[in-house]
Amino acid sequence: MSTIFVRTPVALSRRGRLTSAVAMLATAAAVIAGVLTAQPAAAATPESTSAPVLRVLADVNTLRRGLGLTELKSNDTMMAIATNRNLERAKTGTSIRPFTSNISPYWISGEASSAGPNDSEVVHAWSVDGQDDSAYAAMTQRAITHAGIGVTTATDGTTYITLLVGYFRPTYGDSTSPGQYAVDRDFIPTGRMTGYETSVTTDWGLVRYQEFQNGTVYGHRSGVFAFVGKNTIGTAYQRAGGVRGPLGPPTQEQICGPGWRCAQDFEAGAVSSSPQFGEHIVWDQIRGWWAYYGGVTGALGPAVGDLNYSSGVGGVGWWQRFEGGAVVISAAGLNQVIPAGPSLDFWLSRGPAALGWPTGPRDCVASSCAQSFTSGVVGSTVYGAQLISGGFVTEWNDRGGLNGSLGAPVSALRGSGAPDVGYAQSFVGGILTVSAAYGAVVVPWGAGQQVWSAAGEQKGFGWPSTERSCASGVCQQGFGSAIVFESKSGAFATYGGIAAVWRQQGGLNVLGAPLAGTRYSTVNGGGFAQHFDGGVITHSNGGGAQFTPYGAIIGAWYRYGAEATWMGWPAGAQSCDPSGTCTQRFQFATARSDANGGVAFTRS
Repeated sequence: MSTIFVRTPVALSRRGRLTSAVAMLATAAAVIAGVLTAQPAAAATPESTSAPVLRVLADVNTLRRGLGLTELKSNDTMMAIATNRNLERAKTGTSIRPFTSNISPYWISGEASSAGPNDSEVVHAWSVDGQDDSAYAAMTQRAITHAGIGVTTATDGTTYITLLVGYFRPTYGDSTSPGQYAVDRDFIPTGRMTGYETSVTTDWGLVRYQEFQNGTVYGHRSGVFAFVGKNTIGTAYQRAGGVRGPLGPPTQEQICGPGWRCAQDFEAGAVSSSPQFGEHIVWDQIRGWWAYYGGVTGALGPAVGDLNYSSGVGGVGWWQRFEGGAVVISAAGLNQVIPAGPSLDFWLSRGPAALGWPTGPRDCVASSCAQSFTSGVVGSTVYGAQLISGGFVTEWNDRGGLNGSLGAPVSALRGSGAPDVGYAQSFVGGILTVSAAYGAVVVPWGAGQQVWSAAGEQKGFGWPSTERSCASGVCQQGFGSAIVFESKSGAFATYGGIAAVWRQQGGLNVLGAPLAGTRYSTVNGGGFAQHFDGGVITHSNGGGAQFTPYGAIIGAWYRYGAEATWMGWPAGAQSCDPSGTCTQRFQFATARSDANGGVAFTRS
């Protein structure tokens, strides 16, 4: 016979509080190789299928299902004990000694009893506030698997109901290869082949352990037992000091997923093991997040490295990498997961000292993702990850962030100094610019953007001054020194004196969009010319900026060779009288057209 300590379970949260009482079993118990001590003669044969018994069992299982616990199975031997307990209570009253014996191969770990309420009310009575918490604790233990229920009505009409709960507990040891040491029968099963015993039991504080051929079984006085095998996890556990080290005793069995990805929980952390990444300790706070995502078999998978400590933007923090991402715990309490991918690689390459700590979860739309950090937002696409920082974060958020027109960044921030101070960053939906002259403006991707970029962006046409606008099939966007148009004729820029005349003549409503790009010529002093829907604008060194509508004069001028002829560039605006006669001055000639379309040039 050996003395052990009965498990005192920590009950699940009930109305916001924890209960930690084992039902009517708080004293030492004696296991007697399958024989009950002082068992009263069975005065009644219990009926496991009787309606009251089934009703109580169903109510207990309803309670357990609501708490996410497994249902209990009925056990005839435990039922006989519960029935005899009722008879003892009927003779002596309800205050009898707690049940302190067990029956091989079952470990009875809780008892609840009642005298008075009928069987349809008893489980509720055991559960509500003001009742015995130990009864509720007995019903809600996580480890129990079986129940014995006795429902007995005494001669005075009082109904006695007793519930015994416990779990199946075969003994350890390999009966075909007995060792030289006695097996401690107090240890409960773990479902693993321990082999024969190789040592006597050892007490260490609240923990008792015994070594076997294939590992060590640890038992805590709280009733938690677990087996640590002689494998990679066991080796890492012993390297960390074993039960006497900071990890403390194991709190559950080893679990494994595909590919031998395994983990085991201990009092202060867990050990993760995998063939790809080896063995690593996952300490408590990190373990909570790891477990939330499914542990070694979940989205994060096995640990890739050990715990890291860093001082970064926003204070100090701790982080640990897993196959599926990194769990970050910062001093400010900003605890987050950075999923594996470009964003995590970007954060690791820059480090907390540059980017700080994650301040929110990662969000994804299609193949684009974004996650906020102390120093900004890290966005990622198939092209990699980039940082959005400073005022660009506000502008990006104001435009809808990841779900807006810009989407995720695809380039780093770039800028220019005086005299045209400004910055630009490319996104999935366009180029966001912020300049001292015009503030925040977006240049959407497309033909117009290509014209601006080909000219050197702000080094060519300057920073964008207006947002892109479209009407009647024509789009336009203003820049510091140019206007870029997109129409059925293509995308072209208008700038300088030509742009000024275009605006003076009525802009898009009168002259329409350009039909081609600006043409430059060096003859007769040099100049520029550009065609629009409503005419031609020229800007020469000798003739200044002039608008000439389509008609006989401009047609004849182009037929004769335009500015390359002896006439030179247009030097004045065209004027027409009511009869249809028009006149226009050129650098070296004057042109006149009649109502029939005839044109004559007179040398000046």
